[in-house]
Amino acid sequence: MLVLQFMGFTRALLAAAIISSYTYILWNHPYAIIIMTAELLVVGYLYQHRKMGLVIADLLYWLLLGLPLVALFYYGVMQSSVDNTQITMMKQAVNGLANVIFARLIYMGYGFFYRKHRFQFREVIYSLLAFFVLFPALFMMALESRVDYQRIDDSVRAELITEKENSLRFIHHWIENRQGVIAHLASKAAQLPPQEMQAYLDLVRQSDANFLRLALVDESGKSMAFSPMIDDLGHSNLNKDFSDRSYIPLLKTHLKPMLSEVFLSATGRPEPIALMLAPIVVNGQYHGYISGVLRLEEIKSSLMDNLNFTLLDKNNKVILSVRADQTTLQPFNLEQGQFFEVDHQVKQWVPKLQANMPISQRWKYSSYVTEFRVGDFSEWRLVIEKPIAPFQKELFNNYTQKFTILFFVLVFALIFAKVLARKATASISRLNQITDNLPAKIAHNNQGIVWPKSGLIEAQQLIGHFQEMAKSLEGKFHDISELNASLEERIVQRTLTLAQKEGSLRTLIHSIPDLVWMKDMEGRYLMCNHRFEAFFGATEAEIVGRTDYDFVDKNLADFFTENDRAAILKGQSVNEEQVTFASDGHQELLETTKAVILDAQGRALGVLGIGHDITERHKMESELRIAATAFDSQEGMMVTDANQVILRVNQAFTQISGFSAKEAIGKTPRLMKSGRHDKVFYQDMWASILATGSWQGEVWNKRKNGEIFPQSLNITAVKDAKGQTTNYVANLMDITLRKATEEEINRLAFYDALTQLPNRRLLQDRLNKSLESWARHHQIGAIMFIDLDNFKQINDTLGHDMGDVLLKQVAQRLTASVRLEDTVARLGGDEFVILFENLGEFQRFAKEHIDAIGQKILKALNQPFELGEDSYTNTPSIGVAFFNTSSNSSELLRQADIAMYQAKESGKNKLCFYDPDQNSGLAETH
Repeated sequence: MLVLQFMGFTRALLAAAIISSYTYILWNHPYAIIIMTAELLVVGYLYQHRKMGLVIADLLYWLLLGLPLVALFYYGVMQSSVDNTQITMMKQAVNGLANVIFARLIYMGYGFFYRKHRFQFREVIYSLLAFFVLFPALFMMALESRVDYQRIDDSVRAELITEKENSLRFIHHWIENRQGVIAHLASKAAQLPPQEMQAYLDLVRQSDANFLRLALVDESGKSMAFSPMIDDLGHSNLNKDFSDRSYIPLLKTHLKPMLSEVFLSATGRPEPIALMLAPIVVNGQYHGYISGVLRLEEIKSSLMDNLNFTLLDKNNKVILSVRADQTTLQPFNLEQGQFFEVDHQVKQWVPKLQANMPISQRWKYSSYVTEFRVGDFSEWRLVIEKPIAPFQKELFNNYTQKFTILFFVLVFALIFAKVLARKATASISRLNQITDNLPAKIAHNNQGIVWPKSGLIEAQQLIGHFQEMAKSLEGKFHDISELNASLEERIVQRTLTLAQKEGSLRTLIHSIPDLVWMKDMEGRYLMCNHRFEAFFGATEAEIVGRTDYDFVDKNLADFFTENDRAAILKGQSVNEEQVTFASDGHQELLETTKAVILDAQGRALGVLGIGHDITERHKMESELRIAATAFDSQEGMMVTDANQVILRVNQAFTQISGFSAKEAIGKTPRLMKSGRHDKVFYQDMWASILATGSWQGEVWNKRKNGEIFPQSLNITAVKDAKGQTTNYVANLMDITLRKATEEEINRLAFYDALTQLPNRRLLQDRLNKSLESWARHHQIGAIMFIDLDNFKQINDTLGHDMGDVLLKQVAQRLTASVRLEDTVARLGGDEFVILFENLGEFQRFAKEHIDAIGQKILKALNQPFELGEDSYTNTPSIGVAFFNTSSNSSELLRQADIAMYQAKESGKNKLCFYDPDQNSGLAETH
């Protein structure tokens, strides 16, 4: 608002855009630009055009438009809460009014000090009153808000610390109870044989619902006793191998009870589990361990009602959480945001603000976070969160009421101050109206003026001085009126003489066939001829005294005005102007000559213009340029005579063929002949040209450097009035890039992007053709279905990039293991298929051949794979199905898939043949 007062509306608009953009960057108020710019537009219009006081104009803006805009953008568009929207409305309205009042007082102070500006007395009164009402209240509110914020913040953190201490006591007690049970079983296991431990395990599981399963595992990692003995899939839990568990080395090292990380169960259905572990120690030596699969429902039910918590293992994977965005066995990962350390126990987590969310929402959507370690070796970690939103709402509601009260107190104070100021300055305002154009009022009737009276001494003295001045002016006006009458008589005589001379000049100008006109220095027409009257569609009497803006659109009027100014500066100017005659609507291109008119002293009086019609001349020149431009287009062109001798080529022809115009002219098009087309091709081409007058198609031609390239060619015969061919015009275009693009599209459609092997689509096509050939020629064919064992584990542990490297190496080894005529394809994921054709007519020999290739593939894929800096081994499971009369391509792939799954069920890393004679679809394992 300071810029509006000091520098004007345009610069103020720029300043508003800059400040609101900075507000958006600092506070993430995406619609501050609209609200602040709208405030400047409305206030600036009322202030500059309606002459309204700046403070009153801003008050009207916030009451009628500003507050609804804030509600629309915050609640409707940004979907802020009601409490946040309400406090933002009141805060922005109060801040806006405070800024305007402060800016207005600064501008008033500057104007009073330097005597550069004047202000209405009543505006000064209500601006000062509003200032002393608003700013003390804002200062006190700012101090109070800091105290309230600190009080609520301390309360939230104190509650979080209390909840942390209560949760810590409960979880430690719960774990100590489970740990005691497991440790007791471990001490028993050190004294009793495994067979006798079974009863203890069953007893503990039945008596303590917090254990899902209990197991006794020996030093080799084999389960010797298990409760229950049968898993939920009906399989025995005894003699299962747990030697690969990552917690075993820690048990051997510490020889103390501990908690495990979360992992997938190896018994029954795979599901996330966590264990309580206790080593079996005999004479100080490790002899296995007791494990208990923990049921965590008691922890969850005890903490869930009061806390927003997440229980993590030592690998930061989720064991238990009430957060909907966290998944068991997955790494603990909050949405995007930042942690800020509040004190040694508590951190504040602030999520990344979403688009269109103001930064004032940051405290509302943040949480205070604390955590503690669980277990003797800090194996687990409990993270507790405390949302701040409920406490913020209480604070916002309190200050919304205060801002609302302050806003309406300010509105009342402004209205009261304006009424008071208007009463105090009423007599001065009346004096201002009377003295406006006072000489004219005195000349008309001095006796009719009613002078006001005022209760202010200074105002009444001023009124008296104006009364004395009015009487003095009345005498002066009488003397001036007598002098005016004498001058009017002399002017009449001079006017008659000038009219006679003007008549002769007007006759001469009207006889000129070109447009002729004259303007004064302000662009007003002084005269014009009849030809010019047709241009504007008006008589000379209607044109004189008016400007171009009264007859033509603004752009054309601006063009005429600029040319007038150029003529005045240079003395003369010549321009081409496209104009439309208003009399009949036709257009002409005029060559306009303008010259400055000077008086006897060399001073410019105006501009004389003459417009000459050059429409036809310009049309002929344009047609010549169009013809030349069309020939030198981006498309190659060649013109020959009737005998096919080249007469002319363009630059694009030279770029495409490599032959310059000098090298091509005088030759025939055969200089580009590639030799790829036979005589019949050219005979058909000329037969079409002779019959229809044109031919279009693709040909292979040869460049000057010998390169053969594809070309799109269009030949047209040019005939004279008698129908005789006089010339041939050829349009040619290099389509090398288009041909290459078509080949690339074909490759992407039929080949796997990762391994470059044929994809499912191409395999299906080749398989269908092979089945058709087998039906005709009875040459045996087969499908080999290959699936990698444990590929998902590599993908999960090493990442998808290493998985892709493995798939590429598998593709290379498969291709190297088969014949060139065999098709190796990738269906997707870790599934590969090999199509074998022409295996002979005897099933036994064909089967032996496929078995040999399968063993070769097994051996190749059992070799270590180099993935980064390490080597990994991954085995395949292979299923084979031979062509048979009852199978189509889809059925054949299904049969090979069945055989592959039989290989997996048989222990993986095997080759199985599908046996069509067995109704069960089982396969024969090799």
